[in-house]
Amino acid sequence: MEILLKNQQNLVNYIDSKNLYVRDFYQNYKHNFRITGITGHRGIGKTTFLLYYLKNNLKNNNKALYITCDHPYFLTN
Repeated sequence: MEILLKNQQNLVNYIDSKNLYVRDFYQNYKHNFRITGITGHRGIGKTTFLLYYLKNNLKNNNKALYITCDHPYFLTN
């Protein structure tokens, strides 16, 4: 699990909040659920949106975790 937390921190640190174009979807997004999944075409900003949201709204929340199911961790766990 530590590897997933470290991976999340690396990804969140990579997001540049100052030069990021924020779409209307971000302004209207309400986080009221225990789990959130976003689907859509490749390259439209799903990962960027989630990491940006995590960085700006859930910085020190140890109950939030960004994961991608193609991470090597899930091959054995």
